[in-house]
Amino acid sequence: MGSNRLGAANSLIEAIRANSLHRVASALDDNADIETPDIHGYRGLPLRTACFIGNVPIVRELIRRGADLDAPTADGTGAPLRLAMRAGHTEIAALLLANNAQIPFDLDIPPSIFERAKELSSGDKPVLDMPMLEFDQAPSKPATPPETRHDSMVRFITSQPKDAIEQVDLKGVYGVDTNVLALDFERSGGAWEKTDPTPPASIDDKPK
Repeated sequence: MGSNRLGAANSLIEAIRANSLHRVASALDDNADIETPDIHGYRGLPLRTACFIGNVPIVRELIRRGADLDAPTADGTGAPLRLAMRAGHTEIAALLLANNAQIPFDLDIPPSIFERAKELSSGDKPVLDMPMLEFDQAPSKPATPPETRHDSMVRFITSQPKDAIEQVDLKGVYGVDTNVLALDFERSGGAWEKTDPTPPASIDDKPK
């Protein structure tokens, strides 16, 4: 195997472990060995990994591309089916059986999985596509909205008595026209004045 193909094979295993279907397809398109061996030399690592992780779409893609459903390991033949059963992925076990995977003599398969495999092979019911979320990095927490801070405040100064000033109720109003408010204030004999938003220091706050 050339260095480029070895890199593609490593990319295939990494894509499977990352639950990324599009990266799996890309690695296979780049001639990754679909029967990449493990460190002990047993071939079929990609399908075994996908069956143990439990990503149905990736298993389907590997089957579609011709992966060996009966690849052996030290435990014997049928490693993909063994791993799917060991991890409790019954849909994948049924999918393997529906595609004619051989059942190891020492592996017990519940009747419900045979029934599901029959449904899949006959096309009565679709495969339950349950792709796992793809994360190339840990999802970040949503940012906390920054606190609104006013650098300045405006107050209305008037010589008129309070009962002579027209009151404007802004409750529930969005996008109020400040020009109208200014006109009302000025008509009431007042003026705008910019003030420091910092509250006045109390006597106790003054330096001694």
